[in-house]
Amino acid sequence: MKTHVRIHCLIIGMLLLQGCGTVDKAVKEYYVLQDQIRIGDSKENVLSLLEPSQSRLSAAHTKPPQRFTRDGRLYDIYYVRSGQIPDGATTDDELTPYIFEDGILIEIGWDFLGGPERTAAEVAREQAEIEKARASATKIEVNQEINQETK
Repeated sequence: MKTHVRIHCLIIGMLLLQGCGTVDKAVKEYYVLQDQIRIGDSKENVLSLLEPSQSRLSAAHTKPPQRFTRDGRLYDIYYVRSGQIPDGATTDDELTPYIFEDGILIEIGWDFLGGPERTAAEVAREQAEIEKARASATKIEVNQEINQETK
């Protein structure tokens, strides 16, 4: 049983490492291109620059675009992979939002949106809580086994 778990962990690790190379490449390409983009550019122009590197990323390494209307204006938000934190999760602090109003770039970054929703620090806290709960559950199981053995 333990061998199967180790094999699965090894396979998952290898897949994550493969994704890292693609993500690192997309991030590097983003930093080369970002200076070519200006507030006031058309959505078509901006996406023609950004999409080639971003399109190679898997769904696990991206965040889907959002679209909404407010006060008769159409807003599109495209999230571009601009960072890599090696924790296995894709969080908002690894992405840069590009906000378009009626097809024109009006903002780059999280300020317009009120900040990132999910960060790597939150993921780390959640993982620590899960590990703490697992350790506690294991301790309870061991104590129950000891109690049954002594009866």
